[in-house]
Amino acid sequence: MVEPPIVDGLDFIVMRGSMADALSLQIRSATAAPRRASSASRRYNRRWRNTRAVYLSANAACVLCGAPATDVDHVTPHGMDHDLFWDTNNWQSLCHSCHSKKTQSERGLTAPDQTPPEAA
Repeated sequence: MVEPPIVDGLDFIVMRGSMADALSLQIRSATAAPRRASSASRRYNRRWRNTRAVYLSANAACVLCGAPATDVDHVTPHGMDHDLFWDTNNWQSLCHSCHSKKTQSERGLTAPDQTPPEAA
């Protein structure tokens, strides 16, 4: 009988079917990033949705690329600071693509993008 290979000191096992699926799910769950709190608990409630809609109607273009804005971004992350969250001077309109890139950059997942055109 052929011995299974050893990987990093662990026995390598080939599994098929529901056992493999269950193990795969456990591994993904164990290595997944912690879940974020709900949007409502992070203050993104009805008041925010209404205020956001008004802000986007008055600031319809992404400040970074000029595309139609879909997201209101907190320039300085509010970190659950109530005053900073509602400070309109800390808001900017971004398209979803620019907002996603900025958010990933703030979380250290990607390199920061170019500076906004008006800042150049």
